[in-house]
Amino acid sequence: NAYKEQKQIIEIYLNNQKHYYEYLEKKEYETKKFRHDLQSHMQLMSKFIEENNYEELKKYYEKINNKIESFKSQATVYNGIADAIINQYYAIAVSKGIDMKVKGRFPVDCEVDAYDVCTIFSNILCNAIEAAEKADEKRILLECKYSDNRELFIFLNNTFKNIGTIVGNKIRTNKSNLEYHGFGMENVKDSIEKYKGFYDFEIHDNEFKVSIVLNY
Repeated sequence: NAYKEQKQIIEIYLNNQKHYYEYLEKKEYETKKFRHDLQSHMQLMSKFIEENNYEELKKYYEKINNKIESFKSQATVYNGIADAIINQYYAIAVSKGIDMKVKGRFPVDCEVDAYDVCTIFSNILCNAIEAAEKADEKRILLECKYSDNRELFIFLNNTFKNIGTIVGNKIRTNKSNLEYHGFGMENVKDSIEKYKGFYDFEIHDNEFKVSIVLNY
């Protein structure tokens, strides 16, 4: 079962990378198309100014601004590997009506292995989406920080309705196929231990909070 879980994580990582790079290629293509017509857009806006047609100028400016905003990545922590995973789950969260926000950034010289980044983010985000989807108020907040002491902090807060029974420091899942569940978070903890870090969670009202620290 542990081997199957590791194989699944690798497949998730490769699939997420593929989708993310396809997403980036599409954004680059759309950006090039926009740049090609930029001079024409500017000429039309100049015409509105010459005619004192500020109402149309305002409308056109808003269209241009919305187009520029659409070129931005959905979410980024300024790490290609982490962004590939996060954006995949970001898209899933949005499709399920979940308000997901991403803040902070990774250090430039982060030496956390790609496999471990995928293991951690794919599992905690998957769990967060499953929980938030059932909540009355669907929210997820992911935040990444780092310190001068080469510590990487990952904080994930999500709303929930019923995530299971807490036994000691573990959560007993409500899912039916219990045989295969639990391995995800065990793999997360294994990755954390590789970097002499720690994992903790708290529950306040209807919000579940995960804190992860890695020494990179």
